[in-house]
Amino acid sequence: MEATKVINLKDKPRPETYIYIGRRQWCGKELFEASPRANYFSVKRYGREEAVRRYEDKVRSSPRPHGTSARTEGQDPSLLVFA
Repeated sequence: MEATKVINLKDKPRPETYIYIGRRQWCGKELFEASPRANYFSVKRYGREEAVRRYEDKVRSSPRPHGTSARTEGQDPSLLVFA
């Protein structure tokens, strides 16, 4: 199995299979819906360090972050996209 690979949404071509982790956003003409594991603690509201700390606390206190698994049928779980 490959190591986790981070790719930029703007990079093309993208791998055939990937898991998007991030907030709802447009990238050009493509809409990426929010993933269950998106960090909703705003950097504008909390500052970067506090937003990351709050997100980490939430993830660590949940047996499965936000109640879901990152695996999706037909997708290679080693490829992740962060935005």
